[in-house]
Amino acid sequence: METLEALRARIRSIEGRGDGAETLRRVVSTGVAAWDAAWGGLPCPGATEILGPLGSGRAGVLSALARGAEGPVAWMEEERSLYPPALAAQGVSLAHVAWVRAPLTGLEVAVEQVVASGCFTRVLVDIARVPPGAWARWGRAVLRGSTALVVATERTVADPAVSLRLALSGGQITVVRARDGRLGRTASLAAGRAA
Repeated sequence: METLEALRARIRSIEGRGDGAETLRRVVSTGVAAWDAAWGGLPCPGATEILGPLGSGRAGVLSALARGAEGPVAWMEEERSLYPPALAAQGVSLAHVAWVRAPLTGLEVAVEQVVASGCFTRVLVDIARVPPGAWARWGRAVLRGSTALVVATERTVADPAVSLRLALSGGQITVVRARDGRLGRTASLAAGRAA
């Protein structure tokens, strides 16, 4: 009969984790070659945070990521700012986008459930601020669902669940946190616009 520690090690190996400290991650293309060159793509499973004030281009980045996804996408937001005809005009296939709109408290729980479901290749969240404690739950859900979570927000909350943090400013996207050491690399926001 196996010991408890041997069972834990077997579970970690089945889940793709070595010593339990880190899940083996792959990187998936953003769908924008210049962005992939700058930050290597999106960690998957993994969480990416995009920081920028209102009007900085967050929605444009999310629409480019929706357009570049190879599979179904969930677009989640707390306000009614998404305009599907504009997404379609930017080349996003609306047939592959599930749109979830909820108040902040409901959105926090909905993000966790949608991410953990594993039904979407990308979950894109547009939220003014991430509630305290949400990143920890979302980080666990990302591992269960094996998906790429991208959260566009105005303010960051330092959390180890975020694998990649990008900042928007002056028409540029800058890597401000990356587990692979790509700090400071930049790319143009304009690269993500539909051709």
